Amino acid sequence: MKKLGIISFEDHDMFRLCPTSISCVSLPLSEISAKLMETMLSLLENRNEVKSFQKSILKTELIIRDSSLSK
Repeated sequence: MKKLGIISFEDHDMFRLCPTSISCVSLPLSEISAKLMETMLSLLENRNEVKSFQKSILKTELIIRDSSLSK
């Protein structure tokens, strides 16, 4: 018999309340927000300049809970 594991993005409080707590990838929301504002302000200040693609890598955390553990 194969078992199915569940994992989600973002660590929502609801995931801790379920009978089987849900594993997730916790996102750094404050860092995402800060990077977004930095990028948007830069674009607004330099409206006439063409910007190239920018890539940002932020650290996430994998939180293992009951939904993905072997039974």
